Amino acid sequence: MNEPVNDNKNTLVLINTSELAELLGFSLNRLWALRQDPDFDLPAPMNISKGPRGQRWRLCEIEAWLDSKRAA
Repeated sequence: MNEPVNDNKNTLVLINTSELAELLGFSLNRLWALRQDPDFDLPAPMNISKGPRGQRWRLCEIEAWLDSKRAA
């Protein structure tokens, strides 16, 4: 699977749960477990439809979150 790239900062790029797990280097199960942990401050997903399959994350927010984690 190709990694999503946010070349145009004016374009909203959304990634699904599988893409998020791959980007973070986690399995889906590990990502789910971490999301239950209040200390894991992952940005909140957008809900584009009902249910967990409708969750998408803004790539720009995930990139900023990763940058803040790397800087800490």
